[in-house]
Amino acid sequence: MIGEIQYAYNQDKDAPGLPGTIRLGGWHHFGSFADQRYDIVGLPLADPKSLGIANRLRGNDGIYVVIDQMVYREPGSTDQGIGAFARISAAPSDRNTISFYADGGLTWKGMIPGRGDDTFGVSFAYSRISSRARGFDRDIESFTGSARPIRSSEALIEVTYQAQILPGWTVQPDFQYVFRPGGNIPNPRDPTSARIKNAAVFGLRTTIRY
Repeated sequence: MIGEIQYAYNQDKDAPGLPGTIRLGGWHHFGSFADQRYDIVGLPLADPKSLGIANRLRGNDGIYVVIDQMVYREPGSTDQGIGAFARISAAPSDRNTISFYADGGLTWKGMIPGRGDDTFGVSFAYSRISSRARGFDRDIESFTGSARPIRSSEALIEVTYQAQILPGWTVQPDFQYVFRPGGNIPNPRDPTSARIKNAAVFGLRTTIRY
């Protein structure tokens, strides 16, 4: 079950201010979910005495806020300029691997003179591993006596440029840099269980509309 309320302002062509939208929502799942740290009798799942069956928790919830705001409009234009966006969401730590997520960024349409249909964008994203999941990692380290990375968070920076080659045809190179891929998980190919290193991703997307 999901619900959302939205407030949009300055949407008319002759509005005195710049347009924007705010959305507030939430969701509820009626199923059951595995506890991220404890078994059905309350022992840590990493404990050798544990039954190895995660405790089942009834239901799951989440809330989110989304903001889209134009911060600069090119004089004489309706859609060229700079827009900003931000999103934040949260969910219970005991039954979710990710308990907090946030992203945001800027887009600039018409940044280069004479290229009014091109769009430049820069953004970031952040995902936090829940405290219960981090506790599970610490339990494994404690019970096994072996040092291993503790999951914490994953962050990403992205830069992209969408260029219109012809009306209806765009080409969009994209660069992303990921900090702590997987939230700082061990590298399965490394015998020392060192964490996966930061990653750079290069991509190219093309779209044809007809």
